[in-house]
Amino acid sequence: MKRSLFLVWVGLLMVVLGCASTETVSTSSSSVSTSSSSTVSTSSPSSEVSTSKGSYCSPQAKEYMERATEYGEKNNLDTALSYFNKAIADSPRCALAYVLRGLELYRKDRYDEAIADCTKAIELGLPKKQLAVAYFWRGGSYFRKNRYDEAIADLTKAIELGLKKDLLAEVYYWRGKSYSVKHRDDEAIADLTKAIELGLPKEEL
Repeated sequence: MKRSLFLVWVGLLMVVLGCASTETVSTSSSSVSTSSSSTVSTSSPSSEVSTSKGSYCSPQAKEYMERATEYGEKNNLDTALSYFNKAIADSPRCALAYVLRGLELYRKDRYDEAIADCTKAIELGLPKKQLAVAYFWRGGSYFRKNRYDEAIADLTKAIELGLKKDLLAEVYYWRGKSYSVKHRDDEAIADLTKAIELGLPKEEL
């Protein structure tokens, strides 16, 4: 499942780097606000990537992220992480690099670090669809850490922000299982049913 989810996120990364959306969501505490003053510019290979007023990714960081993604696709997680580390060292306010590194940390079962990276990305700000994915990965990490209330909150936020359809089966699964642990049975049944309807194999329940 982690491998298939990664490939979905690779596609989403290409959208980000290709400037598919300029709507930016920045967060403070539990509030979410939108700003149209920030753009993602990819007019040339050396163009900068700015995902919000507080987030900036240099051309070099963008190149590192692309290299990291190539290694991640090959399941070479350590090398992918090393390139994401370089991206963050180069651009410590690059929100996208944090959420992508968080994904790789999740794939390596390093959930506390994944939570920290996704939290940093959320604080810096991301375009709305990518922010939904940051909440998704952080919620999934909370789920793996048995922090079910936090998982439910983040996964709900991911849905509200318009999480990419390819990820919805997993988000309903994680939230449904979290509801089940919390003995919120009606909500658990509804979410797990939705997960199956969206294509999650029954044997994974």
